[in-house]
Amino acid sequence: MSIETIQSDALETSAVRHSSIRQPPLIQGDLDFGTLTETVCAVAESPRPPRIWYIAFGISSSLLLVFVAAVLYLLFTGVGVWGVDNSSGWGFAIVNFVFWIGIGHAG
Repeated sequence: MSIETIQSDALETSAVRHSSIRQPPLIQGDLDFGTLTETVCAVAESPRPPRIWYIAFGISSSLLLVFVAAVLYLLFTGVGVWGVDNSSGWGFAIVNFVFWIGIGHAG
């Protein structure tokens, strides 16, 4: 038996095995693909977002303001805010910088 015969037999057996597996239905009940699409897209296509969206937006906006205030404080005060007043304390900043440079190169 040649290698090609073995490979073709294996492919035929695999095709028969996969065709005999019964796939479960994707949508159950009285729904069809159209109603599923309407249900999923209704959130994005509604004229107004739900109330929870406004709450989440408010929380994320306030966290963004805290971040901006912290960065501005850091820029005006200096990196002494991190507690790196001595030379051995710069380890965090250097390691963090090298880590993100490595992530950038890997991307």
